[in-house]
Amino acid sequence: MTASTSNGTAGAGGGYIDLPVYPGATETKEGAMSMSTNTGSLVVKIYTTHDDTKKVADWYKGHLPAAFKGGVMTAGGNTVGTFADEHTDGDQSVIVASKDDHTTHIQLTTKHGK
Repeated sequence: MTASTSNGTAGAGGGYIDLPVYPGATETKEGAMSMSTNTGSLVVKIYTTHDDTKKVADWYKGHLPAAFKGGVMTAGGNTVGTFADEHTDGDQSVIVASKDDHTTHIQLTTKHGK
């Protein structure tokens, strides 16, 4: 499964991709958004899973193209993974974070235009 957060416009880093969705994650509307103006667009999709945050972040690390830079950090029992690919005309990013309710939240973002 992939999140359709890309319109296929090529950027400096080899183009936008359809961001992969972690297997078994459930889409939620809380925090999600989609907007478009005459100068660009932004799509944010939010997913949750009960899987361990480090496992999810490591999955993204292995399933995103090499152009995505970032990493996984754990401190105080909380894990955050951030991965981003910057283009001359926008960006794509994945943020994976543990929440107090013992779920893992996944934010997939594609922004076109600067």
